[in-house]
Parts: sequence; structure tokens; C-alpha cells
Amino acid sequence: MHLINTSNDLCGEFMLIDLSLSNTDSTGHTYVYKDLKLDLQEEVIDIDASIDINAVQNSITNMFTFTKGQRILLPDFGNNLRKFLYEPITDATAKAIGIEICDMFEKWEPRVKITKVRVTPSIDENLYHVIVLYTIPILETSASFETTLRSST
Repeated sequence: MHLINTSNDLCGEFMLIDLSLSNTDSTGHTYVYKDLKLDLQEEVIDIDASIDINAVQNSITNMFTFTKGQRILLPDFGNNLRKFLYEPITDATAKAIGIEICDMFEKWEPRVKITKVRVTPSIDENLYHVIVLYTIPILETSASFETTLRSST
């Protein structure tokens, strides 16, 4: 049994998670999370699965890839980051992007606890560098996600 903090503050609610409830695939590998790996390639005959940290990273990539309204059956999934790309590249816009990213994670990725979001404006390159540092409490691991948002102004 593991004690997991279920709130965003250090003194929040806790719950016990029984890791013995994890799953086992056909090769005998035990995992907690599983997702489809949708990087389809010509030579691949079957759809591959992502497990544990790779499943979470796959989900995060999807959150940054889809804009709201693109998924017909889940129209609220994704992000509204495109709206910032028509704004001047400033620290204030970078802060607004960071807030949007935190809101997106809070809504669509409950398995993750964000430890830091860094959005760095680069006026010379006409873009924002984004780094999200996070933990996956049930897997007792930390990871990061990096991307670039290019402005069209």
C-alpha cells in the first residue's frame, strides 16, 4: 500500500493506493497505466501499447498536439495555446501560457502532479520554449516534457 497525496498542496487529502491491483500483459510485465501508441509507421503491422511512464508521456503529448474542438467525441480535450501565438512575445504572455498549461494538466492528466512550468519567451527566434516538470506519484517517478510554441507575429 502507498499513501498518495490527492491534492495540489502539501497538506491536502491523502488516499491509500494498492499497487497490487496493477495489470500484467501477455509478456508478464506488470504495469499500472496503459495507452495506445499512435505513432503509426508503414512497416508496423499492429498497434503498439505504451505502459506506465510512456503512457503518461503519450497522453501529455496528445494534450499539446490537439487543440480544443479537434476531437469530435471529446471536443473540450486539448489546449487553447494557439490563441497566444498572435500576441506579442512578452513575459506577460509567457505567464498566461503557463497558466493555460497548468489548467490543461489539472483537467486532463490527473495522474500527474506538476512541480514546475517554465515558459521562456525568445523574441529573436519568435517563439516560446516550454518545459513542464512533473511527478507521477503512483509510479514514484519524475519526468519532464519540452516543446516549442512558435509565434506567427
